[in-house]
Amino acid sequence: MKNFFSICCLLILMMWGSSVLAEEPLHKTNPILFLTLQNYRVLSGRIHKILEYRFSSMNQCSVGTQKTFKTRFEKLPLYSDNREIVLEFLSLYSDSLNVEKDCLITLDKNEQEFKNFERERFSSVHKTLDALCVPPKKDNLDTSNTGSIERNCYFKFQQVLSDLDPHCVSFQVPNFTNSVDPFPCMMADYLIGRSMVSDTSWEYYIQNTARFMDQFREAFARPNIRAQGINLWEIFLGSRKDTPILREEFLAQLNFFFSSSQSASSYIRGFHDHIWQFVLRKTKSPLVTLDYFLATRIKINEFQTVYNWALQNNYPMNIQGIQMTGKNRHNFMAAFLACHYRNENSAFYESLPVMLGYAYETYDFKSHVSDDKDSFEVAKENFVTDTNRYRTGVYWGYRFCMQQF
Repeated sequence: MKNFFSICCLLILMMWGSSVLAEEPLHKTNPILFLTLQNYRVLSGRIHKILEYRFSSMNQCSVGTQKTFKTRFEKLPLYSDNREIVLEFLSLYSDSLNVEKDCLITLDKNEQEFKNFERERFSSVHKTLDALCVPPKKDNLDTSNTGSIERNCYFKFQQVLSDLDPHCVSFQVPNFTNSVDPFPCMMADYLIGRSMVSDTSWEYYIQNTARFMDQFREAFARPNIRAQGINLWEIFLGSRKDTPILREEFLAQLNFFFSSSQSASSYIRGFHDHIWQFVLRKTKSPLVTLDYFLATRIKINEFQTVYNWALQNNYPMNIQGIQMTGKNRHNFMAAFLACHYRNENSAFYESLPVMLGYAYETYDFKSHVSDDKDSFEVAKENFVTDTNRYRTGVYWGYRFCMQQF
């Protein structure tokens, strides 16, 4: 009887233990699967929001088209971690691009309203642009541009601000901590996306990024690497010819690596909006698009993991002698903008990135105080530190692109 009681207790403990293990959160038991599922959620949630606007009015579409799109959209959840459902999201968006002309103009106009909605937090900037620029004709929208609205501007400065397109993400999918970003705002991310993935680069972009990551990891095995340091630009350049255009692409890639949210985050930035829309338009394949999207997300996770490990283990890294210690996305954003506008006068490549940095950090300052509940002094210190990063980024970014070092 005593043995029977002991066996029963053991079985109960085993069952209790297995139930505890079963309740262990997925991000701990299978982080790779969790990240994949979260990528599905944020992408499908993003597309759902776009389609909600895109199908808000279809009065110029045939009755059959209206009924088909409405029926298919209503069957979709707000977001999903099911691969097949995510493919249906992509398929529905792709099909909405292949309709009669008047219908397409209406749907594209609706999607433009969505972009306008996400610009509301920076409404003062966009109102200034609208006052100084001529908006596109309603029947001549550039549907190939997945980023900023096309305006005819009287002054180059306003055109540049229009291209940078400051905006905030309007929908987030809670992650494993059920947290969301109180300031999911950005600028120039579509511009950076177009510098990385374009008509001339998209087919070999994944391959080049994989090569860069392979050589980045292999660099740590070199003899005397701590004394020599790791030059990220040399790894990126490889055997290719050094040109200002390739240096701009490199700075765009660094922005992508440092500014992109990892797969555990609650939303995707404009880089990835550009990528999935561009590839879908090019290939008309939801499957190719989804795999392409996931490949870029994996490389972000991989780079940030290796880079942070290198910093923690005191491996020196540089860009042609510019040390990476203490640098972050603000430095690289300013460097990229100074490089991108290198052929303009100094008002653009020196002043513009700094002005934008002040504008962005002003909104971020408010967020630190109101949303993060930081003290005034903490928010002020963050503002001063980050705006200074834009100044130093402009200085070396321009000179790097002009091949002065």
